[in-house]
Amino acid sequence: MPSSFRIAPILLLLWGIAAVAAVASGCLTSLPFPPPLLVPITVVTAIFAILMVPGVAAWIAGLDLRVLVVLHLVRFIGGYFLWLSSQGRLIESFALPAGIGDLVVAV
Repeated sequence: MPSSFRIAPILLLLWGIAAVAAVASGCLTSLPFPPPLLVPITVVTAIFAILMVPGVAAWIAGLDLRVLVVLHLVRFIGGYFLWLSSQGRLIESFALPAGIGDLVVAV
């Protein structure tokens, strides 16, 4: 594998570490905008990386699509969200959109 292919997994690892650090530090609660607005920022950043960082597009093209699909099977957790909500153990305003959305993506 060419050395340029190694940059993509490293960037992905750094992004994951930054995300965990942001959540653990509590800094997401002090943002001047709702945290879900970070999603489009992340998408734009990913597109930028694919277009501008050498090796990222090639690395993505080389990924086995079955692996990417299997990663989303964890989203069947949405059924558990709905079950917890029906038991009164998880607030409905979270459980319904999150549970249904996760199940739709998993299927």
